[in-house]
Amino acid sequence: MPKQPAILIAGAGAVGLAIAGKLTDVADVTVLCRSYHGDAIATQGGVCLSGIWGDRKAPVRAITQPEELSGPYDYIILTAKSQKTEELCTLCAPVMEHTPVASLQNGLGNEAVIAGFTDQPIGGTITTNFAVEGPGAVHINETGGPVMLGTYPKGASKSAEQLADLFCKAGIETWISASIKTEIWKKAIFNIAVNAPGALLSCPTGDLKNSEYFPLVQRVVREAWAVADAEGIKLPWPGVDSYLNYLHNSLIPAFATSYASMYQDITAGRETEIAYLNGKVVELGKEHGIKTPCNACITRQIHTVENQRKKGKLPDSTALKF
Repeated sequence: MPKQPAILIAGAGAVGLAIAGKLTDVADVTVLCRSYHGDAIATQGGVCLSGIWGDRKAPVRAITQPEELSGPYDYIILTAKSQKTEELCTLCAPVMEHTPVASLQNGLGNEAVIAGFTDQPIGGTITTNFAVEGPGAVHINETGGPVMLGTYPKGASKSAEQLADLFCKAGIETWISASIKTEIWKKAIFNIAVNAPGALLSCPTGDLKNSEYFPLVQRVVREAWAVADAEGIKLPWPGVDSYLNYLHNSLIPAFATSYASMYQDITAGRETEIAYLNGKVVELGKEHGIKTPCNACITRQIHTVENQRKKGKLPDSTALKF
């Protein structure tokens, strides 16, 4: 039997552990994760998966310290929060050089950071909704489409194609994109539209369709769309109104019962990725001379909630109600 490829999933939380669990059928998988998960994985003999990807215990190897990295790895996949990308790359630098490194993260800008540590950066998106059920346990909820992988910033490469093939063999539908920056922006605009609003309103994603909340979503998206256009990103809709119709009628209903990851972060007292989503729209808007007052306001509100949570001034059951 041919040797299975060695894969490291670094910064593994809900997304990373779920992917690791699926890939164990076709690869030798190691996850670099917090001891909260690592200790449980060692004790129970793997990652416990449930939901639409099936119920099973997958034999994943877990490490909790970068000194435990053995390498060499055939592929490295980053699934950490965007604010941890540079720190994680620095810790993993000894095993990253000349290794294909893929980002399956939210936010904008991760791939550019990764490109400073390897000559084989791979951009990626995943729109499946995951939730941590407990230490070393993940539930897979809805999926919004296939995983997208592609050489960053554009073009094709054998390493990206081989990683996509590996995902497909593991039962994760995966497509290759020759313009992965467009795919990253597609996912980012969805997150920009629903993540922070859902967190601030303490509501499931489906509630954002209603007439009271959707005007907020529309304003956020229109600003982000203008920035994407200024960045030279050609999104696959005729215009912003067409996208908003798709968002309202298809994307939001697909995740109707799910609470956004930003809401989960706030209620758990964790730092959010707001700076790499709505905050990135504000940052890039300034560079292009585009006003983004709605995204700026939402970014400030999320930072306010984060600070209040850290100080214990918000109850655990809510973020912020308007």
